Amino acid sequence: MKKHFAWTVMLIALLAGTASSWDEQDVVGAPGDQGKAGDEFLRDPNPDIRLKVALAQVQAHNGAAVPVLIDLLAILPSNKRAAAEDVLRELAGEWAPTAGPAAEDDIARRIRRDAWAAWWANTNGPALLALIRKHTLTPGEQEKVKETIRRLGDTSYAVREKAMTELVSQGRRILPLLRVALKDSELEVARRAQRCIQRIEEEPANRLPAAALRLLALRKPEGAVETLLAYLPFAQDEDAQEAVAHSLATLGLRGGKVDPAITAALTDKEPARRAAAAMVLSKAGPEQRKALGALLTDPDPMVRFQVASSLIGAGDRRAVPVLMALLGEGPQVLAWQAEDLLCRLAGDQVVSAAVGAGDEAGRRKARAAWQAWWKTNGGKVDLAKVSLENALRGFTVTSEHDQAGTDGQGKIWECGKDGKPRWQIVLNLGGPIDVQLLPGGKLLVSEYKAKRVTERDREGKVLWERKTNASAVSCQRLPNGNTLICTLNEVFEVTRDGKTVFTLPRNGGGSVWCAHKLRNGHILYVQSNGEVVEADTAGKRIRAVNVGGMEGWGGVELLPTGRLLVAKYSASQIVEVDWTGKIHWQASVAMPAQATRLPNGNTLATMTNNKSIVEIDRTGKIVWQQQTQGRPFRVRRY
Repeated sequence: MKKHFAWTVMLIALLAGTASSWDEQDVVGAPGDQGKAGDEFLRDPNPDIRLKVALAQVQAHNGAAVPVLIDLLAILPSNKRAAAEDVLRELAGEWAPTAGPAAEDDIARRIRRDAWAAWWANTNGPALLALIRKHTLTPGEQEKVKETIRRLGDTSYAVREKAMTELVSQGRRILPLLRVALKDSELEVARRAQRCIQRIEEEPANRLPAAALRLLALRKPEGAVETLLAYLPFAQDEDAQEAVAHSLATLGLRGGKVDPAITAALTDKEPARRAAAAMVLSKAGPEQRKALGALLTDPDPMVRFQVASSLIGAGDRRAVPVLMALLGEGPQVLAWQAEDLLCRLAGDQVVSAAVGAGDEAGRRKARAAWQAWWKTNGGKVDLAKVSLENALRGFTVTSEHDQAGTDGQGKIWECGKDGKPRWQIVLNLGGPIDVQLLPGGKLLVSEYKAKRVTERDREGKVLWERKTNASAVSCQRLPNGNTLICTLNEVFEVTRDGKTVFTLPRNGGGSVWCAHKLRNGHILYVQSNGEVVEADTAGKRIRAVNVGGMEGWGGVELLPTGRLLVAKYSASQIVEVDWTGKIHWQASVAMPAQATRLPNGNTLATMTNNKSIVEIDRTGKIVWQQQTQGRPFRVRRY
């Protein structure tokens, strides 16, 4: 949990409190007034005005806007209703009512409205708190679980089996304790703990929907902050951690006042709670932020990173020495993340030494280089301005597989909305077909022609390389520092020193076009026969669906809703489908090699043969387009 929560806290700290777009401030209300002006507009007789205001008010965490959106479903035409339903579906997550009738008559509209009204009624504040508490262990319950875990090593087989049954019945909330047991000195305890974890994770009923955590920011029930803090150590996936952080950022600091539970959490024995409290306090006033000074020397390096990350967003210069120190101490993943934040501060200035693969000498050298840079340039850096601008860059990075003038080997480049290159690498690339931006400004590149994956700096220098037996088509740097590599024939994970962790061979279905490791540890990949597959690392298929249209190329992305966003190259179509194959959204795009859903709900895609990148809205309209010189295969926005 720690490896993900660190980055979540940093992002929430940077993003919380940013200004709304266009003229939303006029209808949402100024910060601290709880949107009183917006509430008046929510009662406007014009449904178009109510829709516009309600959409803005939901973003401002005003729960009064949700019933307005629901009531509008009965009167809005389909083209306007879609905006309201999209927001409601995002809030509801897997609790969203199933698709309503296809008809557009008055009765059909009321049916859709009533289904959403029932959802809103059932997700009231007390019900949400009760559900979250069921997924939280009290101190007394934790001791009972620990005792049951100890019985996994009992001399009696019957006792061991009964203990396993009792543990599995507890669900996901005991996963942190079971993961501690994986390191138990008694082999039988560790082995059975692993089996318990597998059985718990395979049961979807054990999972707390992230919507329960998000909706608290709208419902604002009494005791929500205490409940979220109590649950935090048991949040085992990134969606839950992000939802907790978002809600705490909203509920923990209201009207300039810090919730007492947040202040108390600064000295909690759980590192995750201390870090979350720091994230909230970093958005408070200077006097309140003074309390964070003690956590900058916290014994847990994860807490130190999270506190420093939060203070960077508040423009507090005390954070920078802590980040520089972490380059040479603590877990490697923290060093990379600290380096990324420092690179944001440096902007266009280059600090030559990098943490790299993580050897002790290299990390010390990187720390010394950054300390020298800060001594020379620190007085000129506006921390708050630089960190926020970099966190919200909105720049597009793409790989062009081939292009004249680049020795026929393609290029990698980044541009803003104006399409002007901010930087580019044009030489010594072996046909780049996928690129991922890494901490510290480095790049991870799949090189199709050269049959390799490389890690490079912005000058194109190769810092790390892994050769492949077949053409490399996609790559992914994992939170543990390993790299997932997909070739036309197989998917495998490798460590920094090149050791193969697992290999997932192609199992029929033609070539593999891309693969991605999911948060649950499974692998999602797509094949040329049109089949999208989720499999575990042993190769066992968990689920699959054939969507067709993948001859020549294709791409897939798992959306937060659990649906799939699929680029169907030969069908010239992008579709959003569920695992039954039902299409929930589609758009016509000429030969898309890949598509990704953006935070604003739009979709970014490559039109490979047309040598173009496009951003399309939910109606399929192109709202931004950028021509390329070579054929773009994959694109990402940062």
